[in-house]
Amino acid sequence: MSDEAYREFAYETESVSIEKFPEIRDRAILLDSCSKRFNVCGVRIGAIASHNKDIISSALKFGQARLSVATIEQLAMVRFGKF
Repeated sequence: MSDEAYREFAYETESVSIEKFPEIRDRAILLDSCSKRFNVCGVRIGAIASHNKDIISSALKFGQARLSVATIEQLAMVRFGKF
């Protein structure tokens, strides 16, 4: 698991994503958030990315159980954000 919410705040060196390591591609889970990147404190919108279909399937079940963020916030990030 790699929390990459602060990747734009690497000032003296380039940030390296977990996705750059092909040898762990099937086990890697990338976590991200818009609140730091877009300076929208309090907006609880995150993203999970993985090439592992079981992980994505489990995450989708949580989303379908209405444990997701409000629709208006999702639409705002689609319109103004860049995930």
